[in-house]
Amino acid sequence: MVKDTGEGISPKDLPHIWERFYQTERSRTRIDGGAGPGLALVKEWIEEMGGTVSVESAIGEGSCFTLHLPRVSKYSKETNNKRQMSGHAEKAFEFSDHSC
Repeated sequence: MVKDTGEGISPKDLPHIWERFYQTERSRTRIDGGAGPGLALVKEWIEEMGGTVSVESAIGEGSCFTLHLPRVSKYSKETNNKRQMSGHAEKAFEFSDHSC
């Protein structure tokens, strides 16, 4: 879990933050706001590894991003994929204090 106490993300922007080059404030420049591919790349990489990423956010309170990655095990790749699809994959990477 990665949590900040920044501005937060508006509900209208939340569905779009995973899109490459999407910026919540169109008036921002690269100098003060970044180019925009970061969250799209995070989501792509996490999902390629069989994981998930999600976000909760409130204006004026900040945002909380939660990452889940499956545990690499002694099982074959095929067995691991079946375990993931059945919901039995173990989580190896999960930061959580349940404060989001």
